[in-house]
Amino acid sequence: MRNYIPSYKLVIDGGWNIADCISRSYDLEAMEVGTVAAGRIGLAVLKRLKPFDVKLHYTDRHRLPEHVEEELNLTFHSNVESMVRICDVVTINAPLHLETEHLFNDTLIGKMKRGAYLVNTARGKICDRDAVVRALESGQLAVTPVMFGIPSLRRGTTLGGRCFITA
Repeated sequence: MRNYIPSYKLVIDGGWNIADCISRSYDLEAMEVGTVAAGRIGLAVLKRLKPFDVKLHYTDRHRLPEHVEEELNLTFHSNVESMVRICDVVTINAPLHLETEHLFNDTLIGKMKRGAYLVNTARGKICDRDAVVRALESGQLAVTPVMFGIPSLRRGTTLGGRCFITA
């Protein structure tokens, strides 16, 4: 968690002070990291995170084989609510369908740890964009690196240093 958004803004504004850039930087080490969906992509994310000495969690319709859970030291959660309550970082790797559309709404985001990181590498509509914006503004979410479909924001802008607009 290397404070990308404020660092990017410092560079764009013509500055570069390393002390300013690392003031809110955090290592993943010892964090609780969870993925929503552990299919091909979600499992690949979990495998890539294992060397960072994080506590890995996942939720999925289908539980992974026991040997995979043991190899990666995974904790399975039968529902997303129980997982997001304890995770410092939540990554979404789920397909978009009726059950996942706007899954991350005010209610679910409100159950997350205050100041958690939300990474949506899946479809934008899995997150209710207005709920995410409210959570960023209130500090419920520390940051979300990618935010799609906010017409009032231009590419390359930030939302209070917490959201970098990429599309």
